[in-house]
Amino acid sequence: MSMVTSNRLLPLLAGSVVLMAVLVAVKSCSPGDEQPQLLEAVPQAPKPDADTPADTIKTLTANVSAMTSELNALRRDNTALKQENRGLVDDRKQIENNVLSRVQTVLETKRMDAAPTETTSAIAALTAKVDSLTNRFGTSSTQRSSTGSDIPVGLGLDGVRGSSAEAESLVWVSPLELAPSPDADKETLLNRFSRGSRNALASAGPEVTSLVTKGSEALNTALPVYTVPRNATLIGSTGMTALVGRVPIQGQVRDPMPFKVITGKENLAANGLRIPGIEGMIWSGTAVGDWTLSCVT
Repeated sequence: MSMVTSNRLLPLLAGSVVLMAVLVAVKSCSPGDEQPQLLEAVPQAPKPDADTPADTIKTLTANVSAMTSELNALRRDNTALKQENRGLVDDRKQIENNVLSRVQTVLETKRMDAAPTETTSAIAALTAKVDSLTNRFGTSSTQRSSTGSDIPVGLGLDGVRGSSAEAESLVWVSPLELAPSPDADKETLLNRFSRGSRNALASAGPEVTSLVTKGSEALNTALPVYTVPRNATLIGSTGMTALVGRVPIQGQVRDPMPFKVITGKENLAANGLRIPGIEGMIWSGTAVGDWTLSCVT
């Protein structure tokens, strides 16, 4: 029979383990010579990452400086724009004045050119009238001197004093109190005025003066009254709608509404081209329409 043998290492390993356990127990149970370390202060949590007051002040200062710079730039731009606008307004006024002066010069030139023709025609017409009157008065005086009559004036027998040609002509009758003029050939119509009439006017001078004074006082005390002429046009008035009219019945408007419209030179102009000398046009007529039917003509 064979004999059972054991491993010799097992007792050695077991002894080593027990020895190590004993050493650990002794080490942990024996007091140590090292002193414990004390903390100087209670530890606190770290502060969050943020700007300090100095950083905030620096940021605000920088922002204010930037805003101040932008404000100054805006002020300079506004000043420049105002100056430019003022210059443009002055230029426009100067252009308007130049155009107005040129237009006035052209109109004055045209008027001066047309004035001699009108003056010449007026003088020619007046000359013709004066010659015609001179011939008539000369003919009448000749007929009167050649065909005298002994019938006094004012008896109703003027039609039988001469022929029909003499009756139709103008006859000058001198007053009885007319004194003969030393220079009869140069006597004018003013010198032929009756001396007796002049004396009568001179004697009635105070009465005429009193009448004139009374008339002036009456005119001064009279109350002036403004009246609106017929078919007058109101400027700036509010126009009524055409719907206040009536619808024609059997081709006739029973109650039409008269109206008048003033069209200015701006509305009469085509594409901004104004007609010189025309300030506006007045249109008048009757408004035809009905509010209920909402129709306007």
